[in-house]
Amino acid sequence: MKTVVQTLTTSAPGETGAEAQMHISLSPEQKLQEILGFGAAVTDAVAYSYDQLLPAVQQMLVSQMYSDRAANLSFARVPMNSADFSRANYALASRPDLSDFCLRDDREPASCGTDYKLQVLK
Repeated sequence: MKTVVQTLTTSAPGETGAEAQMHISLSPEQKLQEILGFGAAVTDAVAYSYDQLLPAVQQMLVSQMYSDRAANLSFARVPMNSADFSRANYALASRPDLSDFCLRDDREPASCGTDYKLQVLK
């Protein structure tokens, strides 16, 4: 079987391919890693927005994301600290030994043991 190598070269205006900023070669026959699936991040902003939806709309959203007849995602990633659109900057733990670990979200004042992302993950 013949391997087809597709090449995409991009460069800034006026540059030649030899001066390219990016060079990508694809070889579909060569497998370098296994893809286990694709997912989405459950951030504070996602959880906050999800909480504002009616229960029927929440169910429809989850179905659209994880159904094999829709986006067919397989994973949900949860940041371990605040993210880009969190309403506060926080960390779940700041000590290397995790002795100050506190499950929390971006609500103020902070309350250990509460995180509204958990409701989305259920």
